[in-house]
Amino acid sequence: QDGFIEIGSDLGKTIGQVVASKTLGIDKSSSSVEIASNDYPTIQFLEKDVLVESKDWWKDLLISSNFTTDDLIVGIDINGNREFEAVRECLKRVLEWWEPRLVLVKSRSMFRVFHGLECEKDVLSSKINK
Repeated sequence: QDGFIEIGSDLGKTIGQVVASKTLGIDKSSSSVEIASNDYPTIQFLEKDVLVESKDWWKDLLISSNFTTDDLIVGIDINGNREFEAVRECLKRVLEWWEPRLVLVKSRSMFRVFHGLECEKDVLSSKINK
């Protein structure tokens, strides 16, 4: 059965609905992790900023949590206060260092970039500032 890790788990609302053999929520906010841990006591939550952690930390996390890449699904939802470059870097690390079976990304900034909306916003902003 699949294992599921959510990066940017916030209050645990998404991971709290996931059915998997192993689950882990990671968020950089201590208050979010505390609330999520209280609301979903059967799920392990970890307070970490994954973008400042080393490759060794990423690898060790999988081993220490008994996840295998064959059955790993990762959700990335770090959109709240992070722009496209941070989402892209997180996705790059997940794909290169964990090699999961499936990755789900929820990101408004990534959506805007892929749909050309980021460029339009920049053009509009430059016109307004003239």
